[in-house]
Amino acid sequence: METQDTHSPYVEHKDLKVIFVADNSFSIRWEKAKDKETPTWLIRYVVAIKETDNPDDTWHIVQGLDIDSFTFTDLKSYTRYSCVVLAYDEDGHVTAYPGVDSCLTVTTRWNRPSPTAPDSTIKVTEVKQHSISIQWKMASDEITEEKDILYMPIIGEKGVRGSSMIVHEEKGICNYTFTGLKMGTIYTISIWAVDQASHMMIYPNFDGMDVRTLGPDNSAPTIKNKGIVVTDVQAHSISIKWEKATDNVTLQKDLLYSIILKEADADPHEPATTIYEEKGICAYTIRDLKSNTAYRIDVDVVDEARCVSDYYDFRGGLIVTTLEDKSGDTLAPTVRDSQLRVVDKTNHSITIRWEEATDETTHWSDIQYIVGIRKAGTRDMWRIDREGKAFDMHTLQNLEPDTTYDIFVKAYDKAGNVLQYSGPDAYLTVTTKEGDIQAPTAPSKHLNVKDVTETSIAIEWEPAKDDVTQDKDIRYIVALTKADDKEDPWRVVHQGTDFHKYTFKDLKPNTRYSFFVMAFDEAGNMIQYPGLDRSVTVETLSW
Repeated sequence: METQDTHSPYVEHKDLKVIFVADNSFSIRWEKAKDKETPTWLIRYVVAIKETDNPDDTWHIVQGLDIDSFTFTDLKSYTRYSCVVLAYDEDGHVTAYPGVDSCLTVTTRWNRPSPTAPDSTIKVTEVKQHSISIQWKMASDEITEEKDILYMPIIGEKGVRGSSMIVHEEKGICNYTFTGLKMGTIYTISIWAVDQASHMMIYPNFDGMDVRTLGPDNSAPTIKNKGIVVTDVQAHSISIKWEKATDNVTLQKDLLYSIILKEADADPHEPATTIYEEKGICAYTIRDLKSNTAYRIDVDVVDEARCVSDYYDFRGGLIVTTLEDKSGDTLAPTVRDSQLRVVDKTNHSITIRWEEATDETTHWSDIQYIVGIRKAGTRDMWRIDREGKAFDMHTLQNLEPDTTYDIFVKAYDKAGNVLQYSGPDAYLTVTTKEGDIQAPTAPSKHLNVKDVTETSIAIEWEPAKDDVTQDKDIRYIVALTKADDKEDPWRVVHQGTDFHKYTFKDLKPNTRYSFFVMAFDEAGNMIQYPGLDRSVTVETLSW
C-alpha cells in the first residue's frame, strides 16, 4: 500500500537573504528545503515579486527546480519591492519563505548620478594667520536646481584624528572663509556638494587639499600717505581724519587705531594719553578740550600681532590750537533727572533711555549726544557706540551674554559744555542676560537599531528637545567608522534638521561598524547619542 505524503517541505531557516542590490535589480538567496517523500532535486520553487507601494501592481511569478537563489531584473530604481519564495513537493504541499503572510521588502538603488562640477578644484583666495579663504565652481545636477545645491565646507588639522568637521551649511554659495585657525598650521579642506536627494560630490577629492596658515607676523601696518588732516577746530573740540593703513596679515577692518593726546606746553617728560581706541576707523572728534590751548595729536595703528605704526613722530607731532571761547556760554546743558534707565536687555543687547537735555543758548534739537560703552572691571578704552543730535534712547548691540558693561551718555551744547548723565565720571553698569548654554536634552539617548542587512544598518533615536531652539531647528549629525580599523577616521555621513532615523548604506558585509548621533541647538550646544566618547557597534550580515 502506497504511503500518502501529508507533510510540507521542511526548512530550518526560512529567512530570505539579500545578496545584491542595484538600481534595477536585486538578488536573494535561501536555504533549500527537504521533504520526506520528494527528492531534493524535484522540489519546485516559486518566486514572486510585486511593488510594495503600488496597489495596482500584481504578483509576478517565476519558478524552477532545485534552486536556492534568484535575481530580479528590469526593476524600477529607488522602488520598494515585496518578494516571497514558495517550496512545493510533488504532492503540492507548500512551505513559504520567509513565512505565511510575510514578505521580504527590498528597495532598489537610486540610479540618478551625484552633482557634478566643470572643475572640482578648490582655489585658495587668501591665507592669513588665523583664516583661509577659498572659492570653487558651483556644481550642477540633473534635477536639483543650482541654487538649491547644499554646500558644506569641512576643515580639520592635518594628522589630527577626529578634528575634521563641517563648519557651515548653505545653499548656492561658491566661497567661504574658515576663521579662528592656528598660526603656521596645516589644515585639510574639502567641500561637500549635496543635491536634494542627498547625493554628494566632494571638492577636490575624498582626501581634501592641504593649506598652511601664515606664521607669526613681524611686520607693522603700512601707511601709504602718512599725516593727519584737521577737519574742524572749535573752542573745546578738534576733529581729525587720516588714511586707513593696510597690513600683510591683519584685515583692514581689524586694524586698531589709537588717538593720542597731550597739551603741547606740558612737561616734555609727562607721558601722552591714549584717549580713544577703535578698529577700522579713519576719523575722530576730540572733545572736552580747553579753549585757546595747543594740543599735540598723534594716531597709532596696531595689527593683531601688536606691531605698531604711527602717523607722526610724536616728538614732532601735529600741533593744533583750539579757538578762543567768545560765546560767553560756560553753562552746560541741564536736565531735571540725570539718571540713565534700562528699558530692555537680552543676552546680546542693552536698551537705555534718558531725559533730553535743555540749554540756555543751544536749541534742544542742536544738543549733541554721545553714548559710550566698555566692559566693566577692565582697562578697555571707552568705545563710542553712537553720536548724534536729538535722541533720547539707544540700543547697544552685539554684546556678549552674561557680561557686565559700563555705559555713559554725555550731552554737549554748541559751546562744548558737557553734561554727563548720572554725574561727572559716573556711568551705568548693566549685565546682559545669560546666553543659551544649555544643551538639548533627550529622556533616552539610546540609538535603536531597526534593521541590519549585509550592506546597511538602519537606526532610529528619540528627537531632542531644547529650551530655546525649536524642535524643527535642532540639527543632527550622524557619524560612522569601521570599529576594527584604527586607520579608518570617523566620517560625518549625514546631517540636517528635523529627522530622527537614518540608514547607513553601501557597507561591507560581515564588518563591525561604530556610529553615533549628535544633536546641536542654534547656539551650538550639543548632546551625543548614546553619550560623549561612546558609540554603538553593530556587525553587518555576511553574504
